[in-house]
Amino acid sequence: MKLGILAPLPQELNTIFPERIVSGACANLSEHIVICLTGIGEKNTRTGFKELCKHQVELFVSWGTAAGLSPQAQAGDLVLPDYVVANGQKYGTCNSFNEKLISHLPDTVNLHRQAIAETNKVLASVADKKQLFSTSDCLAADMESGTLAALATENELPFTAIRSISDSAESPLPKALLASFDQGAFQLRTFLTKAFLSPGEWWGITKMARDFKKARKTMIIAGEIIKTQHPAWM
Repeated sequence: MKLGILAPLPQELNTIFPERIVSGACANLSEHIVICLTGIGEKNTRTGFKELCKHQVELFVSWGTAAGLSPQAQAGDLVLPDYVVANGQKYGTCNSFNEKLISHLPDTVNLHRQAIAETNKVLASVADKKQLFSTSDCLAADMESGTLAALATENELPFTAIRSISDSAESPLPKALLASFDQGAFQLRTFLTKAFLSPGEWWGITKMARDFKKARKTMIIAGEIIKTQHPAWM
């Protein structure tokens, strides 16, 4: 089964694919795995889906990080949801693929199977996360998995989401980070400039960096399993 992996940001994509590609482009990770760097949000996910469809992808994977909504979700935890919630709909993920991945995870990975909710905005504050948690009862949220789920379902193709928690429900995002996105892409130079000019946020930025590092470590583990084991699952 040929995998199509969609990653919103380069910092997420390079946990499974070390080479640089431009946003919107696809590349072959192996004979049976194609990756696409999409940018964040619904519009970019739709574009990435169309590009991957040109490669005869048979199973779509939403890859990257997610915001924690439940107090149970902590930075570095892995989320393989049984379903994704978007626009009031529940979309079941590919359980057979999930189970194969889970069977190879080391005990050091803290795994969750609860649902992921889609959000149409970055959840910047603790209040934003609490509100979505109260209305969705989902463990985590991101801006792409729901769109991918809907598109795959419309085309009668399986999908799943593999996400690691980058910021817990109790962690607000620094303003310097929020001001560093342009058309769905993260602008590192803008972030560094704004961070330097915002000393009051340095503690929060440091915590965010530590938490994101934990999330990346988990995604690297999952990525290595997929790269080495996926051929045997076909």
